[in-house]
Amino acid sequence: MRFYTTQHRLGRGTDVTWRAKHLFSPTYDLVRAYKESRIDWDTYREKYLNLLRIRYSADPEKFVQTVKPNEIFMCFCNPKDHCHRQILAGVLTKLGHEYGGEI
Repeated sequence: MRFYTTQHRLGRGTDVTWRAKHLFSPTYDLVRAYKESRIDWDTYREKYLNLLRIRYSADPEKFVQTVKPNEIFMCFCNPKDHCHRQILAGVLTKLGHEYGGEI
């Protein structure tokens, strides 16, 4: 399945912010720790990847089936900043989905 990522301001797509509590959302605590500089980007990345691994292990089929054709995953981060959308794109690509890029 092909999927895309975008900044929330475009207003269409699947919200993967912590508020949405989506399968692909980071936790509130993880986001706060990064935004408050209590952890660096590498630590954030590792913790988010671990969270996705746990969720995948709990239900691999649901994890893969969550991606719909041409789905757009969005959050509020500026595309030029570090963002979990890019991490998510890497994970989904490894699971066989096709990343169409940031729109």
